Amino acid sequence: MSLLVKNVKQLLIIDSQFKNWQGVTENIYFNDYHHPTR
Repeated sequence: MSLLVKNVKQLLIIDSQFKNWQGVTENIYFNDYHHPTR
């Protein structure tokens, strides 16, 4: 049971990290689009 809980917590951590990464890449694209650095 505790192993299952540990796995679920790991999945939640991975999920939140993925959402953060998604937000970061969206911000980069957004900033590039509105303020081209090239």
